[in-house]
Amino acid sequence: LFSVISSGHISPQEDLMDTDFMNTALLENKLNPKCWWKEPVRNSVTDPVCLNELKALIDRLEAGEALTKDEWVRLIDGRSPELAAYLFPKARAIRERVYGTDVYVRGLIEYSNYCKNNCLYCGIRAGNQNASRYRLSTGDILSCCQSGYSLGFRTFVLQGGEDPFMTEDKITELVSMIRREFPDCAITLSLGEMEYESYKRFFDAGADRYLLRHETANAEHYQKLHPTEMSFEHRMNCLRTLKEIGYQTGCGFMVGSPYQISPRT
Repeated sequence: LFSVISSGHISPQEDLMDTDFMNTALLENKLNPKCWWKEPVRNSVTDPVCLNELKALIDRLEAGEALTKDEWVRLIDGRSPELAAYLFPKARAIRERVYGTDVYVRGLIEYSNYCKNNCLYCGIRAGNQNASRYRLSTGDILSCCQSGYSLGFRTFVLQGGEDPFMTEDKITELVSMIRREFPDCAITLSLGEMEYESYKRFFDAGADRYLLRHETANAEHYQKLHPTEMSFEHRMNCLRTLKEIGYQTGCGFMVGSPYQISPRT
């Protein structure tokens, strides 16, 4: 339950998936239920002229230029192993020039996999009867922090589903306890959508950062992934609220999620 945070591809485990729901929803959109999260490998671009044009777009990005929307679409639609081999060394060199080669690790504490929401893609969605549910006690969470601190971790991330059991008061108390016991550590929260008052209480209690993926920048796509009581507008308002309060705010989108298509499709 105590792990190092990392970024990676969406790869749900079959035993955690509500397969009947997933299969029905995905087949309605002509998606393969068995591997919807796997990005297909594109065939190589065989036209040398086309390949060179796409490489020229990558060269422009490397030089710091901006692409138009149509150029981005061309580059994304034309991706292939050859282009990846051309792109990745350039991207890696820029990353190392800007950020260096240091690796920063954060102690990720998944304190609950209960969630009131029923998001299509998520293994801990409320309607998934195959998920084995758990909640960590306050003692368990503090024990994770103590173990992590002794190992050299100086950032703790509290992450969980939108669990009604974890009230605003409980979270505020938990953040306060971690802040008192580990004053030299950063505290990051990833607890989902809330209102200004809740976010402000957590910040005042000692939280420094908040992670809230917006998941997609398209409102119509967002609605296909989430229950009707959730909205893209509210999600974006939450991010604005977090920034306004003073959190270091993390967002992001999913690649290869259901219904995600090229603008030209």
